[in-house]
Amino acid sequence: MSIEAIRPSTLDGIKRLAKVIKVRQHIQHARALDEAAKHAGFQNFRHAQNQLTKNPTPGPSHHVFVIAYWRDRDTGANGRETKVVELSALLGDLITRAQLRYDRSLGLYKLEGPDHLVRRHVSSSQSLARDAVMAAERTLHFIDATKLRPSRSERGDISSGLPGRDHHAVWIDAATKRHLITDEPYERAVEGRTYHERVEWAAERGFRIVKSTWPGMYNPDGESRLFLVADSTKGVPLDGVEAALARLPAPSTVWDGISAPAKPAFRTPASLALAASRPKRTAVKRGSSGPRNSLGYSMVMTGRSRRPKAKLPLQVHEELGRLIKSVFRATYHRKGVYNRLNSVRCTLDDWTQCEYPRDSSLTLDQLNNIYYRESQQSFVRHATTDERHGHIEALERAKSILTDHYPACVPLREVVGKLDGAIKSLQRWE
Repeated sequence: MSIEAIRPSTLDGIKRLAKVIKVRQHIQHARALDEAAKHAGFQNFRHAQNQLTKNPTPGPSHHVFVIAYWRDRDTGANGRETKVVELSALLGDLITRAQLRYDRSLGLYKLEGPDHLVRRHVSSSQSLARDAVMAAERTLHFIDATKLRPSRSERGDISSGLPGRDHHAVWIDAATKRHLITDEPYERAVEGRTYHERVEWAAERGFRIVKSTWPGMYNPDGESRLFLVADSTKGVPLDGVEAALARLPAPSTVWDGISAPAKPAFRTPASLALAASRPKRTAVKRGSSGPRNSLGYSMVMTGRSRRPKAKLPLQVHEELGRLIKSVFRATYHRKGVYNRLNSVRCTLDDWTQCEYPRDSSLTLDQLNNIYYRESQQSFVRHATTDERHGHIEALERAKSILTDHYPACVPLREVVGKLDGAIKSLQRWE
């Protein structure tokens, strides 16, 4: 990643850039601070401190904790990777819970609290968890700087047919309802002929394409570069967006976050305060489907929860796994099915591990194979009537197995409810 065009405007930005320079050039931290300060237009770091202290630039005043858990299936090692991302506004003022799902990186996270984003799925290695956290951080900085929000509107995607388009995303200005496209191809892919084709494509349609001085969100360390694309008259004005991005520090690609054990699960100050302010729930009256039919348990990655008070035969779990995986791998583009089944199999995997602990005759690899490690996914965008009916039949069979073998309880109802939701989504899939 080239850092020649990066000009930090705050002391925090200079410090972040210094960390990158330190790693890249293998120099002492003090020297890296001086080099970063020179990129910002100062003589050295002390000069930057004196000038920015006298004339402070309004900086970030809010924090968001971005967290990803990881577990190495081969070694059993696990942990939690965290970065504290500084923003100029509350996260809820920059992006809604629904809009998180529209973004490539943030869509992998769930909002655990006002200042708390947690990756939905456990990464298979520490390095992948770190990459996921840094990708989310880069996206949050883009949103904070531009005040644009992820959009699912296909009408806003005016970049269809753009030569060399890659890793693109649609953004919307919430105030004006105008759209902007970010395109992040690898730089070598748009050199030469492709570059001229892109210029001609934009001129023919009355669009503008601006190559940002900020390297971007997708893979800035791997030479992907950020291009801004918009309709010259109807789209988001690009000059203001580029000016905002030019003030950002270098995108985070070198890990400087916090690595910690996975357990206990992390709770942010705002999340704890919100939980304390909520009224306590009324105790549930014990009955045939109450707490006496379920057990509490705690998993390293998912925290505390409850499961049915029963142990399914291993062959029953294996049949459930085959049914769920057969539908899961065929519905990648039907998120109403895919996401629900991913949640269901995660829950059932937890229950299986509780029912068959490590000291049993089963190995960890055998347990993992029950609900995970399905064969290659299908990427079909539509299903035939027969295929839909087959998927629905498989999920109905899974529901029947669950209700036949587990006692009635809240945890079971939640799983069955997700299967019902997946079935309804299948019925509407054309």
